[in-house]
Amino acid sequence: MNASNTFERSHERAFSVALLHLNELINAGLDEEAEGDAVRDEMDMHWYRMDDRQRERMDYLSVDLEDLAQAKNKPDHAGPIDRKWAEEMQSVRDVAGADGPDRILALLRDPRSGKISANIAFIQARNYERLGLPEVGLRFYEFAEARDGSLKAMTLHSLTQLGWMDLALPRAENLICERRHDPVAVYYACLTLLESARFMNPLSAKPTLMRIR
Repeated sequence: MNASNTFERSHERAFSVALLHLNELINAGLDEEAEGDAVRDEMDMHWYRMDDRQRERMDYLSVDLEDLAQAKNKPDHAGPIDRKWAEEMQSVRDVAGADGPDRILALLRDPRSGKISANIAFIQARNYERLGLPEVGLRFYEFAEARDGSLKAMTLHSLTQLGWMDLALPRAENLICERRHDPVAVYYACLTLLESARFMNPLSAKPTLMRIR
């Protein structure tokens, strides 16, 4: 990736984070306050520094976030899945390429995919991460976790990857206690504890490392 693309990518990611913030304000009915205006000003600054494809992606992200907000108060029900849609999804997932995540996300917006569910949100999270938008991925992991507790490990991993250890560490401790018989959950919890220990002196790290034994 050249310097120009890196610069553009930074604006796309910054715009997505601001959009997440604005979405929270909208859901709380606070988007018309001064804070909402400030967030919109920040978004404008980044918008004009993105290319057309990134702008289109952010428009679709806005749609996905609105759908997510509407689904939060509804029961988790995936609904019937159209067979042709499932075949199209499989063909896209089997093909590697830079446009793969965008194509998968587009198919997930198709009404034939059924109503948004933990599984759909999980796939959205994975593909937004692949696009270099980890904060967006976390938002969808959180929704998926709220519908399916077995996905807590992925939310934890996302927080750890973002370096938000103040949020990740308590989750890791709880996950080890709650799901000590779940190897996947314990694995991700241990990764978080090991990551935190890297930045401690040996004496401080010892209690953390003892939790992993």
